[in-house]
Amino acid sequence: MFRRSVALAMLLALSAVLGCTTTAPFITGLTGLPSSIIIPATVVLTASGGPGSSRGLFTWTFSTNCGGTFTSTTTPNNGPANPITIGPTDATTVQVTYDSTSAIPGACTFTVKLVTSSGRSAMLQVTTTIWLPAGLSLTKGDSPDPVLYGNNVTYTLTVTNSGPGPATNVVLTDTLPANMVFVSATPSQGSCSGTTTITCNLGTINNGANATVTIVVQAKAAGIDLVVDDDAGTCTYTGTVTDTATVTATEPDPVPGDNTATADTAINANYATISAAIAAASTGQKIFVCLGTYTEQLSINKALTLIGASSTNTIIQGTGSDIVTISSGNVTIQGFQITTSLNNINLSGIKLAQLGAVSNVTITDNWIRNLNTTATYAIGISLQSQNSNVSVLNNQIENITSNGLAYGILLSEAGGMGNNNVLIKGNQVSAIQGALAGIGISVNDDFHNVTVEGNTVSNLTSPGAGKRVVGIASGGTAGTPSNVTILNNTVSNITWTGTNIQDAVGIGIGDTAQGVTIQNNTVSNCGVGIGLATSGINIVINNGNDILNNQVGIGIATAPQAGWAANYNNIVGNALFGAQNTTATSFNAENNWWGCTAGPGNPGCDTVSFDNVDFTPWLTAPVP
Repeated sequence: MFRRSVALAMLLALSAVLGCTTTAPFITGLTGLPSSIIIPATVVLTASGGPGSSRGLFTWTFSTNCGGTFTSTTTPNNGPANPITIGPTDATTVQVTYDSTSAIPGACTFTVKLVTSSGRSAMLQVTTTIWLPAGLSLTKGDSPDPVLYGNNVTYTLTVTNSGPGPATNVVLTDTLPANMVFVSATPSQGSCSGTTTITCNLGTINNGANATVTIVVQAKAAGIDLVVDDDAGTCTYTGTVTDTATVTATEPDPVPGDNTATADTAINANYATISAAIAAASTGQKIFVCLGTYTEQLSINKALTLIGASSTNTIIQGTGSDIVTISSGNVTIQGFQITTSLNNINLSGIKLAQLGAVSNVTITDNWIRNLNTTATYAIGISLQSQNSNVSVLNNQIENITSNGLAYGILLSEAGGMGNNNVLIKGNQVSAIQGALAGIGISVNDDFHNVTVEGNTVSNLTSPGAGKRVVGIASGGTAGTPSNVTILNNTVSNITWTGTNIQDAVGIGIGDTAQGVTIQNNTVSNCGVGIGLATSGINIVINNGNDILNNQVGIGIATAPQAGWAANYNNIVGNALFGAQNTTATSFNAENNWWGCTAGPGNPGCDTVSFDNVDFTPWLTAPVP
């Protein structure tokens, strides 16, 4: 015994001297195991390792705590089994196939173990999740289809689970399309929330079971109550809308392509004519008119908003003298082209009735064109003296002609309110011509507190001697307009025939108009830039008007009254006179820039009628 111990000690000492060491068995890795396995999938696993310094054969063992079976082509083995033992063998790389058909779903640990013949071992564990799939599918139907705009549509959604496992945490999501307003959502189980995106938490749906959700919506865009469509083109608020819903669950779905469903719903306009929609509308409602041509004559006799899809292609083709008549307050008309082929009757594009109740009216973004008649008058937009709080904004008015008088925008008549409070702003007016007179914007008669601002008036031509055209005018014989502000407008190319420059006036104040302020306008290429021929008081032309390149810049045809003045303007390049006063009463034209530092009559400066225009002192630099 003693001798054996000594011998063993000597052997160990010799090994140390020779540099021999022992190493443990090892496993370098397990590949092929995904982060999740969906029953009944199979996966191929590869393990690599070795026995270390141990001699002889060794065994491999594969196992998992979730059930299922392993098989291997490396022999010998006891597969299919769980665990499976492979060996004894000297294979340092082995493959097994794992079959999850009989596995138990959940978090799983896969264990690989290598054991040498001497009993030494190595072990590696890797985790994954095994799922029992839930085959969800979603179907969706809609009723009625088609639906009239403003009516309800019911979407019925059915979620079915074809298994083999239960679906947990089932969530159905339905994002409503534009032009659909949420009414209600009712699930057969769980709960729903939301008004634009509907989210329904349906809980668990077992294998072979289903759940339904009923969603009711109104085929209506927010803020639009009625829709008119002649079906001539596409429309924002009619046509086919698509509603899409999806369903999800915690478990994987073997066929995810059927987790989404759609329903296409045709929305039809509820009216084919504008007149029918107006008749049906309740007070305060908003009517949208789709692209198309509507051959009719409109009477707006209640408070409402009438919106056209486009002033280019939403056309009211008039069938009567007054194409659109407004006889109620609180009306807006916007976005139409208004025209007619009638040519032998008096015409107006939009006319407000002579009623005090016609107030709070907005006429905006319309295109009024081609009102051409052999009758007495043609008017783009007509306001009456009892109207109040009216805004005429950003309209385009062109080619208005008659055998008598023609107006782009006309404010007229006696018996006014005393305070009309009218704003005429941002309009473009051109080609207005009557055989007797043509006026772009005219504030006449018994109108008071009117602002004419930021408009562009151009290309008016007098047809002959005594046939006057005026860009912007104030006057009339059926009352005395007052408190009129003409501000920031551009008036150009108001032209005459022959030598009758007085027939082509950029801004004209006549008759008895009083209390008119003309500020910061640009008036150019007219016979007379600004013409005064009124008996009224307080006519002020000041604060930066550019009166340029006319024949006469400022023309005075009646004796100046108290409060008349033209100060701090740029009066330059006018061919005959910068200022001409044909009366014996002096006109105050002090502190203007005349085109040169030396003053009127000098080279580079406009001239004036010296006897009756007070131009001293003058400015020595332009008004900015």
